[in-house]
Amino acid sequence: MAKQQTFAGLAWKNKGKTTRREQFLSEMNQIIPWELLMGLIERYYPKAGRGRQPLGLQKMLRIYDVLLCIVDSRIIRHGFDRVIRSSAKKASE
Repeated sequence: MAKQQTFAGLAWKNKGKTTRREQFLSEMNQIIPWELLMGLIERYYPKAGRGRQPLGLQKMLRIYDVLLCIVDSRIIRHGFDRVIRSSAKKASE
């Protein structure tokens, strides 16, 4: 059974311009082999049991990859040495 569409959902779906976020995520989906990565990691990833539930594997992989992209872009933009020095300074404080 298909989910019923809302007016807001239809309006958002038919908008003309794609946002930078949507463009970035679509490029990530084209570049990164999510199924292959999940297959490799799944047997080592924590399973739900008693206590705190682990975050879903696919969501965790996407968060990790976005974090890596942010760090890489920061290094490229500001220079590797400056980022390393500021990280070392924060760690020593």
